[in-house]
Amino acid sequence: MGGGAVKSLIDGQQRLTTFSILIKALYDNLSEEDKKEPRYAGLFYDSLSKKTPKITHSHLDKPAFESIIQADDISNIPKAKDESQLVKCYRYFSTQVQNLDKKKEFLDYILTQKLWVIIQLDSNENEQKIFDSINTAGLRLSVLDIIKNSLFYQIRNLEPREDIVRGWYEPYWKDVFEKDADTIKNWDRVHFDRKRGRSQSDVFIYAFAVIEGIFELSKGHRIENLSQLYKEKFASLESLPDSRNFLQRMKKYAELYAQFPVIEKNESFIYEDDIKRFFHILSFISATPIPLVLALKAKLENDEKNFLQCLKILENFLMFCWFNRINTDSYSAFFLGLTCDVIAHQNNQNLSEVLKRKFKEKLQEYDNLGNMDDALEEQIKWKPKDAKLVLFWIELYRQEELKGKKDRESDGLVFDMLQLEHILPQKWQTNWNCDDKSDEEMEYLVHMLGNMTLLQWKNNVSLSNSSWEKKKEQLEKTSDFIINKEIIKNEKWDENAIKARTQNFIKEIYKIWDFNSFLQ
Repeated sequence: MGGGAVKSLIDGQQRLTTFSILIKALYDNLSEEDKKEPRYAGLFYDSLSKKTPKITHSHLDKPAFESIIQADDISNIPKAKDESQLVKCYRYFSTQVQNLDKKKEFLDYILTQKLWVIIQLDSNENEQKIFDSINTAGLRLSVLDIIKNSLFYQIRNLEPREDIVRGWYEPYWKDVFEKDADTIKNWDRVHFDRKRGRSQSDVFIYAFAVIEGIFELSKGHRIENLSQLYKEKFASLESLPDSRNFLQRMKKYAELYAQFPVIEKNESFIYEDDIKRFFHILSFISATPIPLVLALKAKLENDEKNFLQCLKILENFLMFCWFNRINTDSYSAFFLGLTCDVIAHQNNQNLSEVLKRKFKEKLQEYDNLGNMDDALEEQIKWKPKDAKLVLFWIELYRQEELKGKKDRESDGLVFDMLQLEHILPQKWQTNWNCDDKSDEEMEYLVHMLGNMTLLQWKNNVSLSNSSWEKKKEQLEKTSDFIINKEIIKNEKWDENAIKARTQNFIKEIYKIWDFNSFLQ
């Protein structure tokens, strides 16, 4: 609590505030003579002014904190129904310290012991990277928090009147990102790229940076430096109108992004929910196209049909790349460029044609894509998780087709409640007589898409490496899935049955994902 230059606190606000209130409650109980001791001088106030607290809270907590620091003691603050949590804390500490025998000694202990580790950063250092590296056991520092602090610090430099700044903060930031506990939780939820722990807010901040031109690969920008790139952007906001326009754009895009579904465990799906299907598939592939999706949503905000059409074309393209094992993470520059093209495009009505043309041009860069049927077989072989995804959407597609024919209602399926099952088991030697096939031939058949199906978790354990007769009997009793009903029609399960079912699946893949839209 010593003097020095003005600093922004990146982390530890709650702890510093709590300790400050405890120190104030202890200080209130000192005698007037003790309060005059040199070591207590300048404890709460700036040395240049006895009226300005050393710690300045931002926005909502500032009035309450200043009332605490400026009060002689808790009796100066009348009770109120909507009392601030900070005042409640002050009231609690003031009551508790009354029972202490050595208030002054306790205060001196807090002030003299090394209770704090202070890490001071220069303006060009990445606070998020440094914070995360020393805080591996705790919560990560959100890019959103850094951006908020930097943005409103810049606005306060342009507009010193706190009421004006608060008038911007509440509608443009609080109502969007911090309205209530559920809102904060939604932005903190991890969605894409779970290995690196990218939250909803992280992905949005990246997407908005692309759309605003804050993030450009051509300039060597890196995602881990996003907070610094935003700071540079804020420094370029030279007027209040510029700042307000930026906030308005950010709010608009954040509200659009918040409409996108977050795919979590135990999520139920039906085929006809196009947006949910797209984001479920995207969660398996990459978050790279998200800026493009957000740009399309903004351009086609009032044209849902056109937006869904564009989304479906993008889904088809992503699945084509996925089946051909083209890593779309390496498409960052392509998708960023396409996002800029979409933003600049004047005729919203033909955006779908723009996407088709761009995707076709991109695929023409590859001269070794080969036969799509072969790609489908090779993609699924050896990758059970991928097979599960494809079979899941084939089953839902069939349910949708059946619903149309028989007016059947579907409650949908929960992806995480299903398990992939190999009909011809991976340990086929136990209960299957296949002496006419080599081990290599058997391995090939085991991992063909037509040999795989989906089961509820509870049914999978009992089937495992069972014989065909036992598996067929169990499937007849327990599985209502359409893709399983076709299995039990077979008298025997052999190479012909597996290959025929594989070809049927491939035909349905072509129906679900129209690759011809950008191949012809």
